Order: sequence, then structure tokens, then C-alpha cells
Amino acid sequence: MVAIPPEVFEVTRERFGVPGLLPSWVTDGGAAVLSLILVASLVACRATWAYRKPAGT
Repeated sequence: MVAIPPEVFEVTRERFGVPGLLPSWVTDGGAAVLSLILVASLVACRATWAYRKPAGT
């Protein structure tokens, strides 16, 4: 499932050039970075962060 059809990016690039794609790159890139951080945290803690027990208990 694709939220935004690829044609939208093609038309945006044709009409506005590469700067027209920057907002999408920033939001998509930020989502990718956040996903990687959350997955790394999950792997490091071996549990979801909400259920992590404090150290020393």
C-alpha cells in the first residue's frame, strides 16, 4: 500500500524541481530515522520502552 502515488513525485519534480520534493524528503527521512532509533532501543532493551524496569530493581 502506498500513501502517495509515485506520479505525484514526478509531477512535483517537473513543476517545482528538486526543491519541491524537499518537504517530502524531510518528513519521510525523519520518519525513517525515528523508526531506526525505536528499533535500536527495542533491541537494546529487549522489551518495549513502556515496560522497561528501572535499574536496580
